[in-house]
Amino acid sequence: MKLLLWKWVCFMTFCLLFPAALARGDVSVTAESSYKIKIDPSKTAGVISPFLFAHNLENTRWAMYKGLSAQIPANRKFAGTSQIYNWKKVYYARQKHDHMVRGRGDSDDVAAHWYPIGSGNKIWHRADTEIYFSAPQSQRIDLFGNTKAGIGQSGIPIKTGVDYSIYFWLRAKQHILTTARLTDVSGEKIYAKKKHKTSVGQWHQLSFTCTLTVTDPNTRLEIIFQGPGMVWIDSASMMPSDNFHGMRRDVIELLKQMSVPLLRWPGGNFTRDYMWKEALLEVDKRLAIMMHNHETLPFTDNYDFHEIGIDEFIKLCKYLNAEPSIVFNLNDSAQSAVDWVQYCNGSADTKWGRIRAQRGHCRPYNVKYFSIGNEIYGDWMGPANFGPAEYSEVLKRFSKAIKKADPSVTIIASGTRRKTGWNPKVISSAADYMDMYSAHYYGPTAGSKITHDVLMQGRSPTTYFRKSIEFVRGEINAATPQGYKIPVTFDEWNRGHKWMGDPYNHTWNVGPVEGMYLASALNMFCRQTGPLNISMCVFFQAVNEGCITVKPHTTFLNAGGQVFKLFKAHHGNRLLQLADTFEKGNDPLDVCASLGLNGKDLASSCCGKDIT
Repeated sequence: MKLLLWKWVCFMTFCLLFPAALARGDVSVTAESSYKIKIDPSKTAGVISPFLFAHNLENTRWAMYKGLSAQIPANRKFAGTSQIYNWKKVYYARQKHDHMVRGRGDSDDVAAHWYPIGSGNKIWHRADTEIYFSAPQSQRIDLFGNTKAGIGQSGIPIKTGVDYSIYFWLRAKQHILTTARLTDVSGEKIYAKKKHKTSVGQWHQLSFTCTLTVTDPNTRLEIIFQGPGMVWIDSASMMPSDNFHGMRRDVIELLKQMSVPLLRWPGGNFTRDYMWKEALLEVDKRLAIMMHNHETLPFTDNYDFHEIGIDEFIKLCKYLNAEPSIVFNLNDSAQSAVDWVQYCNGSADTKWGRIRAQRGHCRPYNVKYFSIGNEIYGDWMGPANFGPAEYSEVLKRFSKAIKKADPSVTIIASGTRRKTGWNPKVISSAADYMDMYSAHYYGPTAGSKITHDVLMQGRSPTTYFRKSIEFVRGEINAATPQGYKIPVTFDEWNRGHKWMGDPYNHTWNVGPVEGMYLASALNMFCRQTGPLNISMCVFFQAVNEGCITVKPHTTFLNAGGQVFKLFKAHHGNRLLQLADTFEKGNDPLDVCASLGLNGKDLASSCCGKDIT
């Protein structure tokens, strides 16, 4: 069975890409000894845009925490609910839109994922929503007498030889002796510690670095105070010291291996609660963002801790050589969107360009792509859930204001493949206010066991996904003047996963079926980019949801990531004209071929059964 699975993965269903010197005249590409495809290098069909291989970066599930973010502690800003809550009950309460009280619960009242140190009537732990370093609350501890108390978190993974940076933000009413430490699970073996005497009245940082000589998946990070006194704790942090602006370098290097020509951010559903100006604070002072969409951040108590703002995002894009694409929150104002465009693209003599320059970024970011909302037809987007007529007016208002601020930007309107009649109404009303039109597609959901039905689902992009693009394309064409074709972008696409909507009862899994599906989809994009006028396709999403699997100390490209890495061979090449599929018996062979701009290098990708 293992041998069969390996054969499926390596030879039968994945894309097989290879560069080769291309001689003049017909070229035969051998799929197996008895089957040949003839490719005429003179029959080209346009250039394969690298934007067909773009990716989303959205704060969902494990994509940020335990994913791209280098931060190790959970709930580092103490915003999550008290541990008294059963997390499944909280999750399903959110599905029913029930109210959930934040930061209240057991007698110790310690924020989620942290435990109290010390007990008795001389110690009081509480959440403080009035005094904090980072909103909405801090962890307060009162010591009534000469006693010890504090908080800690277990399950902190460490690795030998890694240099860690650790700190807490503190505020005290009296000078109080403080000890921060990292111990084994028993608390008896101390790996690192720092003693400190707190300052009075102002927030200040207790920080230290340590290079550890032990690997331990379950250490304890603790901070303990010797009373009497009153102290507040906020914005705890523990990261490898070599982090890239708060992000894991090993994850970023794999993104670079895959190649990310364009990166769409901050979402997605995450945009409904995202206010970009909050990121202009230093990272530890940024508001912990509470999500109102239950499936977005179920594993972090419905909070995001705002590790990545606009400046960090642009730095990541520059390192990856990725074109940034930004999505506006339509629950925010049109003026806020204009300010964001000016912050990104304005010169230093504009209001927001000057603010950017004062923050150390003198040159404009030159962001080209801006989306006016995300899935605005869906009630999951909160107040920014519009009908087509209302969205058309919102689109016009945002687009006019943004184009006035920067006429060079590309405006992407939010469309759908799900509601027949929606697209014609938006396009016929507001075609002049958009440069691209987006839709989203998530393919069939099935198990990971390789069966005939699953195999058909792996191949389904060539049939079902293409039909969705044709549907959107047809509605756009029918609603626009003859000859005026608005490019379409599928800026979220993936195979369906049950865990996205119900993460507590389903686990994330990427394997051979996803590899088949992605390879078939990318082949289809390459072939259909011209006929269907596809401008970009943006996969949802790379980190811990499709391409890169992240563990505490390791990370690797899974089946999806390997497919994207292999398809780099097609980026920017000239597409060669081939049929969508070639029949070999009853089994179709899904083929795409392209020629390098130098006219010499051939790249081909083949997906199908019995390829050896």
